[in-house]
This record gives sequence, structure tokens and C-alpha cells, in this order.
Amino acid sequence: MTKGEEKRSLWRNILEASTVPLNVVVSTFVGLAMGYGLDKLFGTSPYLT
Repeated sequence: MTKGEEKRSLWRNILEASTVPLNVVVSTFVGLAMGYGLDKLFGTSPYLT
């Protein structure tokens, strides 16, 4: 493996590892937004958030 390939592999691993926390944060906010929307739709605040 050349030095350029090692550097590219390192960046690829860093980018793949950074997707996990990003997915957790995005999923949390999407769920929160859906809960608020459903609460407004059904008038059930604060049960779905």
C-alpha cells in the first residue's frame, strides 16, 4: 500500500466513523419534529414528543 493509499484509507475510515453520530443526531431531531407535528395534529401535547 502506498502512502497516498494509506492517507486515502485513513480519511475514508474517519468519514465512515463520523456518519454514526450524525445519524443519531439527525434521527433524534426528525423524531422530535414528527412528535411535535403529530401532537399538533391530534391535540395530544405533550404525549408524542
